[in-house]
Amino acid sequence: MWWGSEYSPDPLMLKLKELMGDTPISSARIPIVITSVNSEKNKLRLFGSYRAQSDPQENFLMRDVARATSAVPTYFPKAAVCGKST
Repeated sequence: MWWGSEYSPDPLMLKLKELMGDTPISSARIPIVITSVNSEKNKLRLFGSYRAQSDPQENFLMRDVARATSAVPTYFPKAAVCGKST
């Protein structure tokens, strides 16, 4: 394989939905920060429960954030995290 990702993200997304459901990041029991990379801007992207609690625009679903942090171009395609939980 020369271009694209080797694996489909569908089985991963099904498992993340099974494990996390529609849980928003703001409901984390302890403060969390999850790192990802915005490949279009080549910048670090932080998803944090503290920020999500004070800013509804940052309150993403945990499963979407988990998918974003697993996007490695040679294994899984990049993920778009745009839908808020609220």
